Amino acid sequence: MHPKMRRKKPVFLPWELIMRLPLKSLIRFKTVFVGSCRDFLLLDYNRSSFIFNPSTGLHKFVDWSPISNNMGGYGFGYDPSTDDYSLVQASTNKNPTTST
Repeated sequence: MHPKMRRKKPVFLPWELIMRLPLKSLIRFKTVFVGSCRDFLLLDYNRSSFIFNPSTGLHKFVDWSPISNNMGGYGFGYDPSTDDYSLVQASTNKNPTTST
């Protein structure tokens, strides 16, 4: 294999450093951009997810539901009655239980 075509090993950085990086650097370090809503970004890095507001630099780690590890998808939802956003997780169950 040509030296320039070798795969680079993944870089694992501490969260404190990641949160200080500009968005361009997050992309360069293979942080996966999952979705966005208004000023919020949902990012995934090293099997952990967090919500990040690049304009303020504020962030919050996401604790996913332990009920299902089969992620079907996730996104943001807005509740106008509380003027607040929520993170919504959709999952699938590969072994559903059925009753007759």
